[in-house]
Amino acid sequence: MKDLQASSPSEGFMSAKNEFCKMALALGGELTQSSSFGKGPNGEDLTQDFAFFRTPGATRTFMHFSGVHGVEGWLGSHIQRQILQQSEWVAKAKTAGVNLIFVHAFNPYGMAWQRRVNSANVDLNRNGLDFSDPLVMTRFAVQPWQVGLWESMHTPALFWKKALSQLGKVPFGLLAQTIAGGQFHNPRGIFFGGFSTQAELQSVARQIQKVIAGKKEVVVLDVHTGLGKFGQEMFFRAALPDRNPADQNRKAELPASSQEPHYSARGELSLYFAREFPELEWSYWIQEFGTWPAPYVLYRLLKDNQHSNLGSLSTFFPKSQWWLENTTKQGLARFATVLEQMIA
Repeated sequence: MKDLQASSPSEGFMSAKNEFCKMALALGGELTQSSSFGKGPNGEDLTQDFAFFRTPGATRTFMHFSGVHGVEGWLGSHIQRQILQQSEWVAKAKTAGVNLIFVHAFNPYGMAWQRRVNSANVDLNRNGLDFSDPLVMTRFAVQPWQVGLWESMHTPALFWKKALSQLGKVPFGLLAQTIAGGQFHNPRGIFFGGFSTQAELQSVARQIQKVIAGKKEVVVLDVHTGLGKFGQEMFFRAALPDRNPADQNRKAELPASSQEPHYSARGELSLYFAREFPELEWSYWIQEFGTWPAPYVLYRLLKDNQHSNLGSLSTFFPKSQWWLENTTKQGLARFATVLEQMIA
């Protein structure tokens, strides 16, 4: 395993991108990239990169995502590069008739600028709602105190005052859901899910359609950081509409971890992809690695939201060799487990 410095953002976005592409090509992968999502801190073009490993006649596809939440992608990118150093997994997938897709830097702006959101301040894992449905927002029961909290989410002092005033008045789970579940009222605030589908989602859909169109089953492993115990994995299923019996059976085969979030995200990415490709059987899993206690992570999100320069990298990619080694080990093990389950 590479050391921490060699895998960190110290060498820049282009270093991670180029290393990912080089490794994928060495294994015979087909590479493509998106159009630019802007410029990075060093003036570099920020693109999503895709590595396809196709198997003729395959009906199943395994997709691995890094960087949906931008800055969290530094670990996901590192795990992807470690996977691509082990050629036996690609060979095993091909032998078993499984396509592999790696999406590197889903949110390239956020990864390069060390922020969870894209350039429009949209949280891409809250952007999966069907915004063409005029009734989509009416499905969420909203109380006045929640609106007030959302409207304060770009003003830290006011936010903390409003949040703390609700302690003891409303159940903690409802408060956590209101804060972190996603809001669609304040475009300047944290956890903003947007008013329309973002270009990053549409770009990924266009690219993966080349492989998954006409197939049967798609399994997604989406890597995140920031939530949970330091260096420990949470593994849980993302929301999908109208799960069928086969989907429920797969849940039993890939059990969630003992840790799970205190909230559920509104507008998860999984909803968008299931809606775009309704003919496919989807299984969408979140792999989340803990960094710091939730109040501190929330504090950093609010603080970073106040500035236009680089965000707080260490909040989501701690400067800890133990953390990197432990999370990478779990990331590789989970990739192997999911792949083995698909080919069993």
